[in-house]
Amino acid sequence: MVKAPVASFAEALAGRVAGVQVNANDGQPGGGINITIRGAGSLTQSTAPLYVIDGFPVENPDPATLNTEEIESMTILKDASSTAIYGSRGANGVVVIQTKRGKIGKPVFSLNTKAGVQFTPKAMELMSPYEYVKYQQEISPSTASTTAFFAGGKTLEDYRNVEGLNFQDYILRTGQLQMHDISLRGGNDQTKYSISGSGFNQKGAIINTGFQRYSGRVTIDQNISKKFKAGITANYSNTVQSGQVVNLGAIDQNSPTAFVLARAWMYRPISYDEGDDLLEDVIDDNVITSNDLRVNPLQDMRNQDQRNKLGLLEANGYLTYTIIPSLNFKVAAGIRNNTTIQERFYNSKTSQGAPTPLNLNGINGSITNIILNGFSNEYTLNYKKNLKSGHNFTGLGLFAINGLNTSVNGYGGRLLPNEVLGLDGIDQGIGYNLISRKSSNTMVSYATRFDYNYRSKYMLTLTFRADGSSKFLNPWGYFPGAAIAWNMQKEKFFSKTFPAISTSKIRLSYGSNGNNRVGDFDRYKQLDQNIDGYSFNNGTPTNAVFVSNVGNPDLTWEKVNTLDLGYELGLFKNRVTFEFDIYRRSTSNLLLSALLPLSTGYGSAVKNIGKLRNDGLEFTLNTTNISKRNFNWQTNFNISFNRNKIIQLTRGQEGLPTNAQYVVQFNRPLYLAQIGYPAGMMIGYIWDGNYQYEDFDTPAPGVYNLKASVPSNGALR
Repeated sequence: MVKAPVASFAEALAGRVAGVQVNANDGQPGGGINITIRGAGSLTQSTAPLYVIDGFPVENPDPATLNTEEIESMTILKDASSTAIYGSRGANGVVVIQTKRGKIGKPVFSLNTKAGVQFTPKAMELMSPYEYVKYQQEISPSTASTTAFFAGGKTLEDYRNVEGLNFQDYILRTGQLQMHDISLRGGNDQTKYSISGSGFNQKGAIINTGFQRYSGRVTIDQNISKKFKAGITANYSNTVQSGQVVNLGAIDQNSPTAFVLARAWMYRPISYDEGDDLLEDVIDDNVITSNDLRVNPLQDMRNQDQRNKLGLLEANGYLTYTIIPSLNFKVAAGIRNNTTIQERFYNSKTSQGAPTPLNLNGINGSITNIILNGFSNEYTLNYKKNLKSGHNFTGLGLFAINGLNTSVNGYGGRLLPNEVLGLDGIDQGIGYNLISRKSSNTMVSYATRFDYNYRSKYMLTLTFRADGSSKFLNPWGYFPGAAIAWNMQKEKFFSKTFPAISTSKIRLSYGSNGNNRVGDFDRYKQLDQNIDGYSFNNGTPTNAVFVSNVGNPDLTWEKVNTLDLGYELGLFKNRVTFEFDIYRRSTSNLLLSALLPLSTGYGSAVKNIGKLRNDGLEFTLNTTNISKRNFNWQTNFNISFNRNKIIQLTRGQEGLPTNAQYVVQFNRPLYLAQIGYPAGMMIGYIWDGNYQYEDFDTPAPGVYNLKASVPSNGALR
């Protein structure tokens, strides 16, 4: 995995594990990556897995902050028995990452350099100017934007030989990647150490986009005495993501459109006026109406000034005390500081700052600071006993406290008089989009696990975890799990009957997990202030305080129950291995942003309503084709099938639409969650044919009225 020239471990994980789906949010350099394990387990809340990095749980980390060269191993936990020990946060699966540490031996110095390129293999095919004008004339002949093509006596034939501009040729480029890693690792019986640093630089495949990361990591493991062992890890990462944010969630009321390539496709390929410069003009002055968004995509991308600056500091340590050879006690603690600065500046040549009727903010900018401070304390007691009779026992007891403090503050300035100063002149404008908020949440956990096996032949695992979350009035959730397995190849009769089979294991597991990924204050009613005020009798405007969130004190844990049956087969000393899993994953008490009746005065509220089910099959085949001292050839094939089905929504509700806002004016339902169907279905029309002349009545020449017996566009059938 570390050999892949990518920015994050999430990208390198794509296609390597059955049942794990990896999708980029937007393809932007350093952009977010979504990892979904065994299908979506929730409808309106996060479906991201829990990450456990060097033993410390982290929710929603930025994968781009961790250098793939630092990863020693990565394990994906999918079934409920293995994830039950992580309780509430393991509902969507668990990604366990172990970074490289020092090993006993002479110091090993390593220097690695990698490079790569990225390009767009196929661009969107666009119409010629003649085809474009003809198409506009056919679909909307009377609109102002269409009639302007024929001003001054022009006809369609005047555009037949006109050469247009394809803005994709100017916006797209060949991206470049550079990665540099340096490390020093070694140690002895008493002390093991690891020191490493890395640099990553990426130029995006779209102009004026890029990503940079610089990071350093230090680990030390020390045997203090025969009974005491300690270790520390410190990591710092600094990243800068530049270029226009292109994902859907970034759209706000000040953004006419956040889709870079959409503007390249929609912008006029020709001009009404031969004196226009299509490459340099920012706005199409011929068509500038409240419904027209034709801002020059090339000028827009050249002048975008958007940066996300992230600084991540992680530090953790542990102390282990061996009470007796079979019993040890471990204390671990860690902190995580994540500081993000979002800078946005829109000058007069950007879609957000251009002087159009849609832009009431003029030249504008904003600075937002997001600070996340997390902490984790864990206390574990481990017991291990192997008896001569072949009975082996392992037990674990755990107590943990985890917390996260969030602070967000920001300031925006609009109608800036001097765009040359950029964000340095933000104080000269009119203040807007003031942000200042804080929140925190804490979780207390108790867990126990018991493992038993007889000569590694028959295996039993029992787990139980209780989590108490500050997000709920009734905080406690309880999550049991159990698993059994039979290693058939350990039986005497099996090895004699099937000598070519080196592994044959069948396993069955069942367990529960939970999900508490709602807002820190979703159970409370929230008050907001209307700063615009209302004037009575032309007097001084009076501000108003109103309830913006209805709240729900009855919120509780979303529950996920998983049943898994698996089989593992190894042939020829495991040179060929096969793994098969079939599972059912049922989610109940969905934490759902449920729609409310209009009579309540609120649009929605978070409730525990709804059920969801995921059924799936997973197949994995690994082969070692050649294994020599200086040459290895291995192949991996995996395929998975997941069927997602919504069982229940809010009482009396058959479907839950989700809006997708492409631009401010076009905010329409795009996705639909409907009972009996998979989550995330897209709403759209199904082509049912083309209208024929006989489908219309013609009461007068040139007048066509659709017959009553013929369905109209968009009608349900």
